[in-house]
Amino acid sequence: MQQNFRMFPLMNDLFLQSSVRPLSVLVFHLLLTHSQSQSQLIGPSQPIVATVGDDVILPCHLDPAEDVGTMILEWTRPDLKPIYVHMRRAGQDLVDKHPSYKGRTSLFINELKHGNISLKLSKVKLSDGGTYHCFIPKLDKRSSVELVVASGAASSPVISLSGTDSNRGAVVLECESKGWYPEPEVLWLDGEGNLLSAGPTETRETEIRIPDDFFKVQSSSSSVIIGLAVSLAVCIVVILSLVFCLWKKRQDKTRQKDSTRNKTEGGGEEMTPMRETVDGNTNHPQSGGRG
Repeated sequence: MQQNFRMFPLMNDLFLQSSVRPLSVLVFHLLLTHSQSQSQLIGPSQPIVATVGDDVILPCHLDPAEDVGTMILEWTRPDLKPIYVHMRRAGQDLVDKHPSYKGRTSLFINELKHGNISLKLSKVKLSDGGTYHCFIPKLDKRSSVELVVASGAASSPVISLSGTDSNRGAVVLECESKGWYPEPEVLWLDGEGNLLSAGPTETRETEIRIPDDFFKVQSSSSSVIIGLAVSLAVCIVVILSLVFCLWKKRQDKTRQKDSTRNKTEGGGEEMTPMRETVDGNTNHPQSGGRG
């Protein structure tokens, strides 16, 4: 009986040892699965904007960080056929991808151990604009990046005074820039670099100086314009009247000269003037000889 009693503790120890080992393995796998389920593949919250011809980075990283150097990594663009932009398997970059991206994509190899799978795209084309997906099949994690490509021919912004708002005692500033594709987001900043809200605009002395009588002049400008228009109309009428009078007077002189010339040239025979003798007798020319 004593031997049997001593064997019970030994059997209990063996049973515990044989049970703890698979239990620890199970707990390890549960913890690993839980950590993987909690990880996230994170991309940018805002679109990435690039200019034609530039190099651009499409950010994508695993959080918390984990070595993904031996994992299958995929960058795709669903609107293309084939959809693959860049692929990496068994530690090697594959060349079986869309021909438009041949020789223009690469990963940061030294950053893969930190979970960084950002894609570098070189010599950006206008056709590169679109939505890209980074994907890790083993972790079943996916993220997206939107790339917006500008043509690069946009002009510099020009700010001008386009009008006034007399009701609020403010001026209206206009910002103009041409050649943007796609249309950019426009932000207004004050003199200190702070973003102006969509509420009532604050006019600061450091931004623009407005004379006290500026709006008085603007309010009376309409009457001044009307007065100038009336004066100009009167001047035009007077000038036209003078021109007409001069033209009519010239026409009358021309008509009178023409009438005198016609009378002189249209009389038939040439008229011989009468001659007076010394004694006062008048001698008329005769066509025949003396009598």
